[in-house]
Amino acid sequence: MVGKKHDYHACLSGRLTETKDPARIDEFWNSVVAAWYEGGKTDPTLTMIALSLDDGEIWASTGSTLKFGWEIAKANLNPEKTPDVGVHRQIRFA
Repeated sequence: MVGKKHDYHACLSGRLTETKDPARIDEFWNSVVAAWYEGGKTDPTLTMIALSLDDGEIWASTGSTLKFGWEIAKANLNPEKTPDVGVHRQIRFA
């Protein structure tokens, strides 16, 4: 994921599972969804997908294009240097 202004980036990982749980279908069913499925809530092409998150990372970038450029230039001149362009956090989901 990327923010509209490219001021943050996020990467999430986990497991996708398919479900045909009628209660979950009822929760999200409406006239807009119904327009896509001729067979209604039991249409064989209707699939609900659940994402169970394990972990993720978030990067919030600096608002200064000058600082960003300077950090990138320094990192390109020194292979051991990582650009310091903002905040980086790792997240674990329980």
